[in-house]
Amino acid sequence: MKYLSLFFIVAGFVTSANAQNQLKHELRTNGPMTQEAFSPLEQSLFDSSAVFYDESFMNGRRPAFLGTVVSSDGHIFTKASELQDDGVYKVRIGKTLYKDVKVLKKNDEWDLALVKVPAEGLKGSRFAESSSIENGTWLVTNGPPTRRRRKVRVGVLSAKPRMIEPAPASLGIHLDETKNELIISEVLETGGALTAGLLVGDKILKIADADISSPKELVDSFKDLEAGEVVNVTVARTAEGAEEEEEFSYDVELKSITEIYGDKPMDRNDSMSGKFSTRRHDFPRVIQHSIYATPRSIGGPVLLLDGTCIGMNIARADRVTTFAIPVEELQMLIKKMIESDESP
Repeated sequence: MKYLSLFFIVAGFVTSANAQNQLKHELRTNGPMTQEAFSPLEQSLFDSSAVFYDESFMNGRRPAFLGTVVSSDGHIFTKASELQDDGVYKVRIGKTLYKDVKVLKKNDEWDLALVKVPAEGLKGSRFAESSSIENGTWLVTNGPPTRRRRKVRVGVLSAKPRMIEPAPASLGIHLDETKNELIISEVLETGGALTAGLLVGDKILKIADADISSPKELVDSFKDLEAGEVVNVTVARTAEGAEEEEEFSYDVELKSITEIYGDKPMDRNDSMSGKFSTRRHDFPRVIQHSIYATPRSIGGPVLLLDGTCIGMNIARADRVTTFAIPVEELQMLIKKMIESDESP
């Protein structure tokens, strides 16, 4: 009993010490003092951000996602995978609400959509000279927007620009982790295994004629394969009422984990992340920052402290990572998607 009492005494001291050592709320990046320090950038966010309202989301009363204003006459870039083909959208830039919203083009490589509203004389985004800045540089992007304000969220550049590889390919199955053999415990409806004919209880023997005996070997067998490729899978199956196993071979179309799981958490880190972007892989080049985001805040500009745009948020990747298209690529895409159509 005395040891239990001692435990609670020690635990009480630790809890008290932790409470004393915690950063006060007003000093945190989302606290009022930080918000006040970065508030001069609200106007830059107000000018360069577009707020999309989707009639299917909260009856169009709450923002669904964001965009970045890239021309004075109403061209906007946003995340293509957020736009539904049958969606009914309104867009707010500054204090003006536009109901005539046209999706002009989509770019699958960047998951980017070009949208147009009937506007003139917009200030839009002022682009920075380069995305090549030091890690740890302060950055600002949109917090939850309101009709009159674009609240700031603050963080830092956390990695050098780089390519993001495509999402890993998968059969679309789960294995029974209690077994020493590769026994299928679930065949997912969104994967290629179900269409091909694999069943719960099948034991995986081979992938493309190569013997497979462990989960690691199974994962390794897909390292050089991409979504859309077809792989032959050999399984052992015991039919109902039969005493001996039979071998069956199936051609399975691989799908990316994004296609299979969508925005459903897939590992422990994901389960701690809240919601993240359905597409968070396969970008030619991104900058990475630490600013907290949700899928509804993706699409907006990322600003330096001078108010210039260094990139556009394109994916909430995990608990501590947000990806943005660098300013160099944004300007290239403006020429490719807007100016090429307007040139004589």
